[in-house]
Amino acid sequence: MFTVYPKAISLLCVLFFGIAAGNLSAAQPTFPLYPHPDRFVINEGDDAKTCLDLDREIAMLERRTYSYKPPFYEDPFHGGSIWIGTLYSPAAYGYLAYSGAAEYTEHARILEARRRIAVLRQIKAYRRCYED
Repeated sequence: MFTVYPKAISLLCVLFFGIAAGNLSAAQPTFPLYPHPDRFVINEGDDAKTCLDLDREIAMLERRTYSYKPPFYEDPFHGGSIWIGTLYSPAAYGYLAYSGAAEYTEHARILEARRRIAVLRQIKAYRRCYED
């Protein structure tokens, strides 16, 4: 028979999961839970744009960086859904899930617009636009 050493097994588990976590962190997740730094992705037509075109695109993207959804404690529908869910029907709690999903998609939209603006600003800096 062989003897099982719990400390050795736990050490092997820690090493295995540490190596696995190290390999997973190097890859880009398909469903990112937290924002991570991206490489600058330059689209095909970006090289042909003038400084004025870059400014126009930045101005058009700027409004996509605003948050139009009120914060959790300032949203009156949250209090209403909790009140109705407590007194009448628990189905009203579904609004809280919808609100969380809407906030997640809004945050993804804002991050995408900010990243695109950062790329356009990098192109402007590379071209030295408005350096007179």
